[in-house]
Amino acid sequence: PPEGRLEIWDGWNLVLGASKAAPDRRSLIAQAHERLALAQALRIWIVFDGADERVSREDRLRVSYTGGTGEHRADRLIVAFVRMAAYLGLADRLSVWTHDRDFARDVRRYSVAVLP
Repeated sequence: PPEGRLEIWDGWNLVLGASKAAPDRRSLIAQAHERLALAQALRIWIVFDGADERVSREDRLRVSYTGGTGEHRADRLIVAFVRMAAYLGLADRLSVWTHDRDFARDVRRYSVAVLP
């Protein structure tokens, strides 16, 4: 919708990073559900690195696993999406939640907000 926003969450960074937002994947997904219950125009996409590429979607929550091998796959996927959204003029409707400073810098290059 025109007033809608999308938050993209850097999954494993929020679970395993130095500034943990949740103790495990399940808790992070539960936080997303709680946040969505408070904001009807919001959508959340949680991106995890994972060997098997897959996506699950439940109403306004999407959880995806990148597939493949190597480091920073989720970061690369998110930056590619952010770049495309910026090209389409939608950067002001996106935000990314991560505690990874280098990744946050890459996202900000496209004028996308980084949550805390």
